[in-house]
Amino acid sequence: MEKVSKAQLESLKNKKGAQYKVDGNRKIERVESTKGTVKYTGGRTQKELDDLAGDPSHGGRIEGQGIKEREIGLELESRGDLGRIIRDQKADKGAEFIDTVTEKKWDVKSFESYPNGHTSPKKGAFTVDNAMKKIKKEFERGHNVILDDRNLTPEHTKQLKEAIQKEGISDKIIWYP
Repeated sequence: MEKVSKAQLESLKNKKGAQYKVDGNRKIERVESTKGTVKYTGGRTQKELDDLAGDPSHGGRIEGQGIKEREIGLELESRGDLGRIIRDQKADKGAEFIDTVTEKKWDVKSFESYPNGHTSPKKGAFTVDNAMKKIKKEFERGHNVILDDRNLTPEHTKQLKEAIQKEGISDKIIWYP
């Protein structure tokens, strides 16, 4: 955050396109605006935002999955579930993020109940066993796991939560959203 004068603060209030959060000490933080919704950036530059979305195993290239992961990480940071995050730069089998406050590594896992309408596990449909294997593999790598359950049915989410509780690993999981 940067400190601004009262005059600068007034001019910022009248600017269109971007929005700003201001604390009691006149420190401001730019918040990017997208189609009328305010997006949390944590005061990052565009390069820092790009770094959060870039995939080190693909030379830092930004793709749809990386953008989705960045949005998840920033949302969790904004609500206090994570401290300030940076992208894990490990190219092979790295996590998505490192929480710079706790130094914990976090990998985002997204499961889908019925990808492309398939109901067979052989075609990629969700099973608790397959999900737990993927989660445990991340633990073996020293990563905690962020679980994005937006594409799971409520029943599949319930089954996965029960399996995680039964294994006693809830403390290494953050659910999104």
